[in-house]
Amino acid sequence: MNRNNSIKTAFAGFILLICGCAALRADDNTAIVAEVLDAGTLRVEYNDREETLRLIGIDVPEKNPDSDNSKEGREGEDAEADRKKAMDFVQSIVYPGYKIQLEFDFEQRDRHDRLLAYAYLPDNTMLNYAVILQGYSIPLIEPPNVKYAGLFKRAYDDAVTRKRGLWKDPVNQ
Repeated sequence: MNRNNSIKTAFAGFILLICGCAALRADDNTAIVAEVLDAGTLRVEYNDREETLRLIGIDVPEKNPDSDNSKEGREGEDAEADRKKAMDFVQSIVYPGYKIQLEFDFEQRDRHDRLLAYAYLPDNTMLNYAVILQGYSIPLIEPPNVKYAGLFKRAYDDAVTRKRGLWKDPVNQ
């Protein structure tokens, strides 16, 4: 019996060690939202540093009037309205103090030294995917960070087909 108890105790310890390591690994990728800068960019606290986080795979309406990522080439007030709607959507989900989990793809930083990641909410919803699926972004596929390119394309097609977010008919907006 002592031998069986020793084996059970050792096995339980091993399981706790594995679970503890998994928890530590998950915590290593925890970020705390400090601010939503736009629908695709957050300021976060990550590894005891304030960082700018760019959500991989999404292209949201921007303030830049030369940007071609507004809905169907919309400009001026229409583009600004699209940008605000997209940002309001993201701010309705994440806010200062909110914890998110980051998943990195091939590259962890862009040429502006911003973190590049997929951001997960506590319910395991990927924020990047939700922004596209709800119609507030188009997919932006930039190799080598293409892990979810197919998923994002399907989400976009669904948003356009179902006229969600920015894809609603102007009469319904």
